[in-house]
Amino acid sequence: MQYQQIIYDLNNPFASEEEVNQAIKLGKQLPLKGVCVSPFWAKKVAREFQDKTLIIQSYAGTLNDLTQIKVFAMKELIKVGVNDIISTLNIGAFRTNSGWCKIECLQLSETAHAQEVLHTLKIPASPLNNNEIEKVVSICNQTGIDTLMLQEIHLDQVTLVRENISSDIELSIQTSDQNILKMPFETVNLSSESIQP
Repeated sequence: MQYQQIIYDLNNPFASEEEVNQAIKLGKQLPLKGVCVSPFWAKKVAREFQDKTLIIQSYAGTLNDLTQIKVFAMKELIKVGVNDIISTLNIGAFRTNSGWCKIECLQLSETAHAQEVLHTLKIPASPLNNNEIEKVVSICNQTGIDTLMLQEIHLDQVTLVRENISSDIELSIQTSDQNILKMPFETVNLSSESIQP
């Protein structure tokens, strides 16, 4: 298994301290790209990896939260040492008025970049047509998104994304399928149960 592109994804609100300790242990033993945990565990994980160049990911709010709540959550995660913060695209808002999502992404990217932290935009596991995918990519290109995270449901649209996304934006996928590692993604957020060293 090529660990260098893998972010160990333990973003589970029900994760126990034992599971978090296992994530920390693997992050120290394996040449992982990073570890993703829920905001509750972010401080503990960031503290354990403060001397490593590992990416520490966590989520700024939920997809239905107000932008102000996401900005506040992002600032708090930055304080505890998270260096890549994920926001989730609100599909309902996006389909109603994509401009709202563009403004939110811009505010979140500006907040992250002011502290030299990465901002990842996650598309939830919801089907999008090609026109919608192109709009999402356009928002990313215009708002300073560092990484666009797709789901397995979007695999058929990877070529379309790659054709339109800025070369400055990394493309990642969130999955539990190790076969995805054979695909050309810069980062794979692989669910914790899929990684057995």
